[in-house]
Amino acid sequence: MGETNGPDNPVITVEPLGFSEEGFGAGRYTCLAHNSRLDIHTQTSVQLSIHYPPKAQPSCAVLPAPGALSLVCTWPGGLPAAQLQWAGPQGAGPTALGNVTWSYAATQLPNSSAFTCTGRHPALALPVLVRITLSPVFTPTVA
Repeated sequence: MGETNGPDNPVITVEPLGFSEEGFGAGRYTCLAHNSRLDIHTQTSVQLSIHYPPKAQPSCAVLPAPGALSLVCTWPGGLPAAQLQWAGPQGAGPTALGNVTWSYAATQLPNSSAFTCTGRHPALALPVLVRITLSPVFTPTVA
């Protein structure tokens, strides 16, 4: 069953579509109509928002430093940028768009502490979770 354009089934084609700061062809579109027989003018507008998710899934890493560590979660791409948030043993951590870092003093965290980076995007129905468990940096041995 094909669709036919006509007075009862108007269709608008927006070309060319391309990427911009505002999005992929996003913006306000107004349809103006004039009935010359009745001399009636009418218009209606719609706001077009197009979202696309980042590729793959968030990438997370633990970056050690002397006496400290940083948890880094990145998820580049997508429109708008994905919202990322860390959560750990002490509860919710920082939130940022596209890239989020959470830093700790090494003494604040017991070994095997688990952290989760949650990524959310309006083009995805469910959040994407990445879990990291800290490994012991130094395991004492008994002689």
